[in-house]
Amino acid sequence: MTDDIDNENKRLTGRPPRPIDWEQVDYLIMAQCNQNEVAAQFDMHPSTFNVRFQEKYGVNFTHYAQSFRSKGVNSIKAKMFNRGVKEGHMPALTKLFDTYVDEAKPHAMTGAPLDTSLDKDHENMALKNEILRLKDQLADKPQAG
Repeated sequence: MTDDIDNENKRLTGRPPRPIDWEQVDYLIMAQCNQNEVAAQFDMHPSTFNVRFQEKYGVNFTHYAQSFRSKGVNSIKAKMFNRGVKEGHMPALTKLFDTYVDEAKPHAMTGAPLDTSLDKDHENMALKNEILRLKDQLADKPQAG
């Protein structure tokens, strides 16, 4: 009992706790911030933030954050889908295609655009070799004179 009174007196005589905007905490978690990053947002040491967090929610940060992180990722996916499908934004559509359509993976592995580049490189090397061969032939010919 004395410990409870002492702890209460320490809080009353110490500086007041920093305010925490709990809606901002949820938003930062959805933005994929970890506990240290969230604590820093409120100019607070992570262990102090952890104590305050557990007082507020009754669970640790990691357990609580799992559901909010999922909401953040889902929001990003929904925004990208909306932008790509409804607005016809080609980079968003391309990213959606590459991420979610199984046919995109084999094409990325075969590298069709890369094949064209390799063909051109090969052709250039063959032409350079032909030029060198012709120069050597000219150098070997006796000059009329």
